[in-house]
Amino acid sequence: MLKKIFVSFLFSFFIMNFLTAFAVEQLYFNRFVADNAGVLDTKAERALNRRISDLQRRTSADIAVVTIRTLRGQTIEDAALEIGRKYNVGKSGKNNGVVFLVVTNDRKVRIEVGYGLEGTINDAKAGRILDEQVLPYFKQGKYQGGILRGTHVLSGEIASSYGITLTDAYKVGQPPSSRSSKNLTWIYVIIFVLAIFLPGRRRYGYGRRYSSFGSSFGGGSFGGSFGGSFGGGGGFGGGGASRGW
Repeated sequence: MLKKIFVSFLFSFFIMNFLTAFAVEQLYFNRFVADNAGVLDTKAERALNRRISDLQRRTSADIAVVTIRTLRGQTIEDAALEIGRKYNVGKSGKNNGVVFLVVTNDRKVRIEVGYGLEGTINDAKAGRILDEQVLPYFKQGKYQGGILRGTHVLSGEIASSYGITLTDAYKVGQPPSSRSSKNLTWIYVIIFVLAIFLPGRRRYGYGRRYSSFGSSFGGGSFGGSFGGSFGGGGGFGGGGASRGW
């Protein structure tokens, strides 16, 4: 009886792992960019690669720009950490790489910082870059603009720590203003208040909608192929920042 239970357990274990292997999302890097979510046009991808290539050539540091549609049950922290290690982002021995991961359907983004750059881009600075430079674009559905802006600022911070200035590979403006969003919020508040106090509306209730980004996920992994142009690093310990929008 125990033998049958044990055999059944092993069979189930292997079947689960077999199925998981087919649920894994492969990353296909074009040099420093893996746009699995398909949010970047050819011109933007080329500009990102030029910018990061210039950074790598002059400092040895590099940035992996990755877009995917869903985390498939992983936390974004684990996913970014795994990408950095699996694809050896950064220079070997210096661990000066950054993973800029965008998950479009799950509406999450993370900057994962290698050991060698944690003094340059600490957790607080990574969070500010996301809050001030990236999320204003993402909240308007402008993923390409946010990725271009975020990469521009990240690479500039890294280059500055090495005492150099990068030649702009593309023009990137300031993040869009949130003033229009604030105005819309006030309009919605006024409409809501009027709806409550207008005659004939008092008997009607209002449904509630909830949204969450979740905080408890199972494991997962990224398959490896087309490994990019990274420098053989991969030293990451969980430094950086994550956000949702």
